[in-house]
Amino acid sequence: MTYEQLVDFVQNRMRMSHVYQPIMLTTLLQGDGRASTGEIARAILAHDESQVEYYEDVTKNMVGRVLRRHGVVERAGDGYSFVGYDALDEEQVGQLISLCEDKLEGYKARRGKRI
Repeated sequence: MTYEQLVDFVQNRMRMSHVYQPIMLTTLLQGDGRASTGEIARAILAHDESQVEYYEDVTKNMVGRVLRRHGVVERAGDGYSFVGYDALDEEQVGQLISLCEDKLEGYKARRGKRI
């Protein structure tokens, strides 16, 4: 497609039922004309406010509730704070991040595509 045809498509023929088309095109343009399906999906997700709202509900009603019950986090305004974070040094923070990443990788290895 020529530049003029693309401009015409975007300005006049593209019909928007959601944010998907311009995000995919932008992702491809920013990637020198190529992008993986995963890269495009992540770009769409970053702009899909309904998904953000869904995961805000998950955070409040599931994971946040469980971590609060265990005393790991507490509510802080419209977010959360890590209980005891100020007592951790940089190395401890790094080790805890590594432990969390290991836990996540183990879960992914067991569950595969069923996540």
